[in-house]
Amino acid sequence: MVCVSHPRATATRQCTRCRRLWCPLCVKQLNVRGKLLELCTRCSAPLGEPAAAGPPAPPDYAQLVRRPFTVDGLITATAIALFIALGWVPGFGDLLKLAGYAALVAYYFQIIAFVGDGGDGLPGPADAGDTPVAMLKTVLRGWLCIIVGTAPYLVWHLAGHDAGGKPVALALLVAGMTYLPAVLIAVVLTGSTLGALYPIAWAQIIARAPASYARLVGIFALSIVAFAGVTLVASLAAGFIPLVGSWIVGVIENLLLFAQAALVGGFLRRHAHDFGYA
Repeated sequence: MVCVSHPRATATRQCTRCRRLWCPLCVKQLNVRGKLLELCTRCSAPLGEPAAAGPPAPPDYAQLVRRPFTVDGLITATAIALFIALGWVPGFGDLLKLAGYAALVAYYFQIIAFVGDGGDGLPGPADAGDTPVAMLKTVLRGWLCIIVGTAPYLVWHLAGHDAGGKPVALALLVAGMTYLPAVLIAVVLTGSTLGALYPIAWAQIIARAPASYARLVGIFALSIVAFAGVTLVASLAAGFIPLVGSWIVGVIENLLLFAQAALVGGFLRRHAHDFGYA
């Protein structure tokens, strides 16, 4: 909280009468029988601890979605997509593609943490590791989250239970989407890939803010549908262009993934205190 007279100072006292906030630089002090009293500069009433701040306002989802669509976001999305698109280069293609996917996964989680910390805009470049092994670990983190999020469908499909066909498959995919955001948040909160394999953490995240989490799941699911639709249109419109077609599609996909990460980060910011992340 900011002092009313010194905007750069933190207000640590609040008037018990007029409720104005004051910092140590501007309070009045009175020595009464050897005891130092702090008084309001405006009305001379005693000062106390500031009232606890309420939770942050509900996230502005439209503003969160717009975050990546800036010059910085476009540059980052373009650079990452370029590495992935150069996968055809003889001798270095696989390494370039690995570096691109590692940077994408690292930046995705970095956006969640950055927005969760209350940062404006987008974070700086992500550190995906400087060795192939480190990059591979980062990519595996992303794949692990995807596998965990689609586990109900994968178990059903790999077991050969095709009864029900597409409706059952869709229902199982939707079931996975109900806890996938919690998986992503658990990874950020724990700072470990193993957070994706810790159902207790997912349950605690959901239980702390069930109504808000339900809204997040709905918006997250819509973002996946939008991602699939926009990617399909982009592929049909530009995917056939030699050399640069896959690059253009990759840039669009990256921007959409950045927006999705910002949505998850907005939820984390809203409930940072609940999760001990503040």
